[in-house]
Amino acid sequence: MLVGGGPGDAGYWLPGGAIEDGETPESALVRELAEEAGVTIHEAERLGVQRAADSAGTSEYQAFYWCRVTLADDFLPQSEVSERKVVAPKDFLDTLFWGREDPKAAMLLERALRLESRRSAGTTPRPPKASGKACQPAGPTRGSSGRARPGLT
Repeated sequence: MLVGGGPGDAGYWLPGGAIEDGETPESALVRELAEEAGVTIHEAERLGVQRAADSAGTSEYQAFYWCRVTLADDFLPQSEVSERKVVAPKDFLDTLFWGREDPKAAMLLERALRLESRRSAGTTPRPPKASGKACQPAGPTRGSSGRARPGLT
């Protein structure tokens, strides 16, 4: 599992970000994961979506995806990311800064592990490879605020 850490942050979070004008949620995910974590997506499947409201009364939709990726050897952290970290599933909830506070983290981990197990056993059809427009692993969808963030990788 892949999480990215940032300057001054006490923990790690899931890579993701907003959909830019003209992007699909899938192409935004591909771009965000490449920018924040230096990965290439090979396979992806959505695990779930949630609506998140903020204190200003606006809301956004956050999509969470399982994906199989390749890490770039020459990754140089930029902007809000200072580090990428691959953690074993047993360490995921303790590494993710909200992993033990929000039951959603355990649910997403369980769904991702179940999906990975089915795929490894060959019992789940594989979706098309993620390109800029096909499918996306930790991907964003637009909310009423017009913003979106991808989620679980």
